[in-house]
Amino acid sequence: MIRPKFNNTSVTVIASIVFAAFLFLLPTGFEGALQFRDAVKCKALVEEVDNSRIIDTGLIRTGQQVCSVRFLNGKFKGMTAQGWNMLTGSLSQDKFFVPGDKAQVVVHWQEAELGEGSEDEIGGSEGKIEFLSVNLIDYYRLKGELILAIAFAVFLIAFAGGTGVRSVLSFVITVLTLWKVLVPMYLKGYDPLLCGCAVTVLLTVIILSLVYGFDRRLLSSASGALLGIGFAAVLAVICTKTFKIHGAVMAI
Repeated sequence: MIRPKFNNTSVTVIASIVFAAFLFLLPTGFEGALQFRDAVKCKALVEEVDNSRIIDTGLIRTGQQVCSVRFLNGKFKGMTAQGWNMLTGSLSQDKFFVPGDKAQVVVHWQEAELGEGSEDEIGGSEGKIEFLSVNLIDYYRLKGELILAIAFAVFLIAFAGGTGVRSVLSFVITVLTLWKVLVPMYLKGYDPLLCGCAVTVLLTVIILSLVYGFDRRLLSSASGALLGIGFAAVLAVICTKTFKIHGAVMAI
């Protein structure tokens, strides 16, 4: 009697799905951060713009762009307000809006007291809302990015089959691990080098196990990858101290 060969790759996939679900539900500890209280992120349509406060110096623009926006989703859907787009003179970071653009905005608001009047207040049977500030932070791209991500996953699975499914799963676990584990640990003040190495080791083992399953190929490939990671970490520590590299990657 021939016994069916045990497929440990399937076990790895199931374990990875469970781990991904655990990461998705894992609290980061920053859900109630102060900077997000009384603030809402939403999509808004730019209806009018006032560029009179912008200073043009060649290609460089500084100042404030005042935009009249209509909220398209969330708590304030259908309401209008005056928003601000701050221009710092950085061509790589500044956004310049025109009527018809859809923007990602951050709204700070509060319940207005009865009897107060302001052009930024919306009244009604449900009470008044006073917009303290409406900041346009970027173009709204989430819908397009979601479509691209779904299309990427569909085509990858269609052409690569089971390997494509495992690739998509490894990508999801990587994103969740960075979002739910690595970034919160950095924000809580843990050693960045140790945290980075630990997360890299974890992701390396998970991704390679999805490719090979638990066998000698996993041991061989993981050993080589981890030796390279360890050597690079040690070399980074030595060179950082020897050559006095501060690690900044952004110009002030």
